[in-house]
Amino acid sequence: ESGICALQLDEAYRIIVENLTRIKAKDGADSVMFYIGDPKEPRPPIMRLARYFGSVHLGTESSVACRAACMQAEILTWGRPSQGSMPNVKTKSFMVLASNVWSRPLGWWQSLTAAKKRGCKIIVIDTRNTKTAQFADIHLAPKVGTDAALAMGIIRVLVKENLYDKAFVDKWCHGFEELKNYCESFTPERTEEITGVPAQKIIDAARMYADGPGSFSLTSQSLTHNTNGVNNARALLLIPCILGYIDVPGGVSFPLSPKGFRPAGWGCSLNSMRPSGGTPKLRRTDVLTKTLFRFGMT
Repeated sequence: ESGICALQLDEAYRIIVENLTRIKAKDGADSVMFYIGDPKEPRPPIMRLARYFGSVHLGTESSVACRAACMQAEILTWGRPSQGSMPNVKTKSFMVLASNVWSRPLGWWQSLTAAKKRGCKIIVIDTRNTKTAQFADIHLAPKVGTDAALAMGIIRVLVKENLYDKAFVDKWCHGFEELKNYCESFTPERTEEITGVPAQKIIDAARMYADGPGSFSLTSQSLTHNTNGVNNARALLLIPCILGYIDVPGGVSFPLSPKGFRPAGWGCSLNSMRPSGGTPKLRRTDVLTKTLFRFGMT
């Protein structure tokens, strides 16, 4: 009655083929969309199936969303994709933005635990009580969709206590005065009312992260799959910007790519691909003076 029953594999294949053939004959191959979820290993065979079937419609969890909205926020903020840099020996503070690093691949969790052993302070912004959140020195758990308000509250503390990098802001940041005026109303108390994060925790997190140099990790499928998603990410990305944690030792690396090469769309740092895992020789003056943008905040 439920329409679900156990079948042998050959019988299941027969039914699938008959239905696909019937739909193709009636409505054409392009009336069928082939979709692949996660993990990504099935993509090549499903792509071949769609091709041989004759359909141009192929979708994946990445084409639907993944971190595309987050990339928009990154490009709007500093002109190129970047999901941050994992901490190195010079990183003193690290912020995990809406990501459970413990469950991520590529050695991120090992990098984070090693950093904490070296004395690096870890701040996690995540609604969920994840393993990474439990590992943090400070865990900020905003109500769902209020990340931008939390970011404004943190930025207000940084501005009021003169903890931001004024020289960097004056040289590279566009729209700082507008940002400063906008966040004025986000007092710790009002931010607590909006986000549910205790006011003192907001202040403590701002001060801790300002004791840098610092970096961050942002994968943010969860952050941008929400109302106001792009601006949630943009707001959080402004925090390392005004602290000047851009392309400095221990901060967020922006290595130059070989001439004619475009970075990976999801912002993979070339630094993580180096055999030594070391910091690239090209530093702030090499990278920033060659750009045609200023970090946009409006």
